[in-house]
This record gives sequence, C-alpha cells and structure tokens, in this order.
Amino acid sequence: MAAILTSRPCVGELIGQGAFGQVYYTEDRSGKSWVCKEGEFGEHEIAFATRYLHGVVTVNEKGDLQLRMPFLPGKVTKDPAQAYKVATGVVKFLKKLQKTDLPLHRDIKLDNLRFDEKGNVVVIDGGLVGPEDALKRDSDNAAKEKALYIPRGSPVNIPPEAAEPEKVRPKKYDMWGLGTVLYQMLSSEFYPIKTEESMSPNEFLMSRLVGLYISKEMQSDFYAKVNTVAETTLKEWSGKSSEEFEHMERVVEVMRGCLQLKPKKRLSVKAAHKILFPKRPPKVEVPLLPVLNPQRRMSKREVAELLTVKGKLLLGVVL
Repeated sequence: MAAILTSRPCVGELIGQGAFGQVYYTEDRSGKSWVCKEGEFGEHEIAFATRYLHGVVTVNEKGDLQLRMPFLPGKVTKDPAQAYKVATGVVKFLKKLQKTDLPLHRDIKLDNLRFDEKGNVVVIDGGLVGPEDALKRDSDNAAKEKALYIPRGSPVNIPPEAAEPEKVRPKKYDMWGLGTVLYQMLSSEFYPIKTEESMSPNEFLMSRLVGLYISKEMQSDFYAKVNTVAETTLKEWSGKSSEEFEHMERVVEVMRGCLQLKPKKRLSVKAAHKILFPKRPPKVEVPLLPVLNPQRRMSKREVAELLTVKGKLLLGVVL
C-alpha cells in the first residue's frame, strides 16, 4: 500500500457519484491535476489504484481516508476508429491483471476507460476488483443476510452467468464487458437487447440475466443484432486501407467472441490476445548461391549447395 499522508478534504468539481463515494477533480499548488475519491473503499480498491493508477492514500483533517490518483483527461468515446486501440489495450491489461491475486475487475465499461498522455488505454475504477471467488462471496453474504443476491457492477456490462455464481468462469468474466464496449463503439447503441425505459437498473439487469438463460427468442435476437453490427461494420470499413480493415476484422472477431452467452464458448483473454496480436511467420533467410565460373569445374560440395537450400531442391542442373 502507498504511504498514508495527511491532506485536506477533497475539494473541486464533482465528476463522479457512485454507490460507495464521490469522485472529485482537483489541482494541487503546483497545478497538477488529480482525481480524489472520498467515501468507502476497501483494500482491494486501494491495491488496484496503487498498482495500476499511481494512487496515493491520504487522510484528511477529519480522519477520513481519501484515494488520490493523477487525472487522465483522455476519455474513450464511441468512435469506431478507436476500437482497435481499445481492444488491444484492454486485453493487455486483463492479461496482466489475471496473473495477480485480484484477477477480476468486474466493471469494464466505456466510462472506466481513459487514454494517458502517451495514448495508451488505461482501465480505471477498481471499486469491484476482487479474487476469483468474488461473486460467490457476494452471493454467500446475501444469503446470510437473507437478502436478494444482485450481481454488483453496471447492468449492461455484467455477463449472464453472474446470476448463478457457481457457473462463473473467472478468466472469461471481464471479456463480456469488453464485448459490450466494442458493441457500443461499433454500433453507437446501448445494448443488443431492447429494454423498457421505465425499468430500473436492477429490474433491467435481472430481466436480462434471467431472460438470456431461458428465452430462446431473446437469445436469437441478441445474436442477430451482434451479427448485423459486425457485418455492417466490415462493409463500411471495406474501403479503408488494408491495415485498417485488417484491424477492424480482428476487433469484430473479438466482439463476437466476447458476446457469447455461454461462458464455455466465450473468448478467453489468451484467445483474444492471439487474434489481436497474431504471430507472423518467421522470415526465411535464403543463403546466397555461389557464383558460377564456367572456366572452373565445381566441386561436389558446391554442387550440393547449389541444388539445396536447407534441404529443399531449388534448381535442377545438368552437368
């Protein structure tokens, strides 16, 4: 954990209001911009902020903990041109995250993505970061308190299996969030399923999670919309440069793979990494052939070198 320093209360522009605290934009005396969070946050969120966001834990005059992180002004928008950079950035981040003791982010969404000063994608907000069994812990706690278990996170970005924690595959959980992000960037739509505007976030979440499990019609409509967005996008990008089109093909393949309703069929981080960063075949260096001299008889070794390159016959020579 970062060193705890004494600080003033968070003051400045309120830029975020979550269930567990407020987030402010502020500047220090040197003019450096910071994000300051006041409220409830546990050791997992602190660990995430200090590991990945250069966070510092401070204590204000009242004794309340604060979490301060450098402000990242570059917000990711619904711009298809940014989709490849977002896909590669999030996959690289998740690959790194899954090697730690806190492999679940659980809140991959557009609002939690930023660009740093070098243009790299940064995943922020570790409020729901946790171990592999985080959902089961939430479910068990709800059962103990005799309360309804509702998966934590943003309703759109929660995968269907979250309704039944025992079916969760931790290494594929956050890939659903990436799929929804890419869908939004390529379609400018909120989600592949039409919902009633009068629904509360929790009503929408539970109806979607349950509906996608039991309704064949809803599943069919879901995949139809995803495929339509994929085909439309590739058609629109067919006139771009070959490199841009190739990048978009990979983004579309990842989006489709992430938005698989069954965790077993969903792309893993490792599989998505192979799609976005394919290995190029190694270049075969062909050795230079010996210069033929008609006035000198060639040795058997020179003839062998002329006829073969790494065991493959290149020329037929009649002596």
